Amino acid sequence: MFFSVFGRRDTPPDEAGDASPPPGHAALSFTDLLPMASAVVATDDPAIRGFSSAAISQAVAMMAEDTRTHLQSMEQVYLAANAKALVLLSNEATAAQGEALLTQIAVSQGNTITFATGTAAVAAAFSKL
Repeated sequence: MFFSVFGRRDTPPDEAGDASPPPGHAALSFTDLLPMASAVVATDDPAIRGFSSAAISQAVAMMAEDTRTHLQSMEQVYLAANAKALVLLSNEATAAQGEALLTQIAVSQGNTITFATGTAAVAAAFSKL
């Protein structure tokens, strides 16, 4: 059993890093997570606007901090994974495993960049509320 942002999966993502939703689940975009935008913008109550502005600023700051922490953590994971791949590549018997690991690392790095870019888009959208 595997878990992703879509919930429980019975099968792992494919080797290309496909994290598509399992059957019966729709994929969500980051903008799908912003339904409260019109409610916040539509009010004229200064107390609500003041509180919502502070809450939104805090949410944006938390998104940035969580993303920074995630990127730093992934840096450590990639360092260890690259070291393992280089060890595997140095042995003729395990060179194919090393090549496969480097490919998987590259896919993961691309997914990490996509995640960070998406988080930045959500933070930017929140900051404009």
